[in-house]
Amino acid sequence: MSDTGATGATGVVPSQRPDGSVSHRARHGRCVLTALSLMALSSAFSAFGGSISQFYSYADWSNIPKSVVLGTEDFNSYDGYLASPVTGTISGAVWKAAAPKDLYAGQSGGSAVLSVDNSLDPLSLSFVYSDGLSGVGGNIFSTDINFDLVPGEVSVMVTLADNSSRTFSRTISDTADFWGFYSSGSPIASIRISPSLGLGGSRFSSIDNLAMMYSEDASGGTPTNPSTVPESGFSFFGFLLALLALNRFRHCAGVKGRKL
Repeated sequence: MSDTGATGATGVVPSQRPDGSVSHRARHGRCVLTALSLMALSSAFSAFGGSISQFYSYADWSNIPKSVVLGTEDFNSYDGYLASPVTGTISGAVWKAAAPKDLYAGQSGGSAVLSVDNSLDPLSLSFVYSDGLSGVGGNIFSTDINFDLVPGEVSVMVTLADNSSRTFSRTISDTADFWGFYSSGSPIASIRISPSLGLGGSRFSSIDNLAMMYSEDASGGTPTNPSTVPESGFSFFGFLLALLALNRFRHCAGVKGRKL
C-alpha cells in the first residue's frame, strides 16, 4: 500500500490537477499573495520619507526638541522685479527662490515679501545646508497685484532629499499667519507654494520671514504639539507599487477594467 499522505489519493499536490495544470484556487491564492507583497513593498518605500509635520505656531515649531533655528530671511534687501532664480544665505544655509516667469518683491502688511511676477505661478524654494534642514517655515499667503492679502486656500508641497513629498493645504486669512514644516526623516530639499486655482482672480504666491532649522540629532527630533497629526512622506515608487497592487487585486477578483 502506497502512502499518499498530504498529496491526496492520486499522489498529486492539491495545487495541481492530474494533468499538471494549476487549479483555480491555487492561482487565486498566489494572485492574492503577490498583491499583498506589493502592498507591503509600497508601505516600505513610502516609509523612507519619514514623517512630515505641519505647524501653525512659530513657538511650537521653533521649540521642537533637538532642533536649532538657523535664522530668518525677512527679504528687506529685495525690492521690485527680480530675475529668477534669487539666492540668499542664512547662517550657512543657502536658499534659492524660483518661479516660471521671474519674481517680484514688495511690501505687504507693512513688511517686505518675496512673490512671483506672474499670477497663479508657483513659488519654489530649494535649500542646501551641510547638515540638512529638518524644518522650514514662514508667513505664506497669496497677494493681489498691489501686494494686498488675498485670503483663501494655499497649498505647499514639501519635498525631501530622498525625493518623497507631501502636499499640505490651508486657508490663510492674515499675512502674519505662520506655517512651518518639519521632517523627522530625510532633510527638506524644497517647498513649492501654490494658490488655490478655484478662487478666481489674480493671486500671487508670496512668503515673508523665511525660517530654517536643522536637527542636532541625525535621526531627527520628536515634534511636540504639531498642528496636525504627522503625515508620512510619499514615495513615487511606493505610489507605483500601490497601483500595481490595486491592479493585481482587481485581477484576482476578476473585476473588469483598465490595466496598468
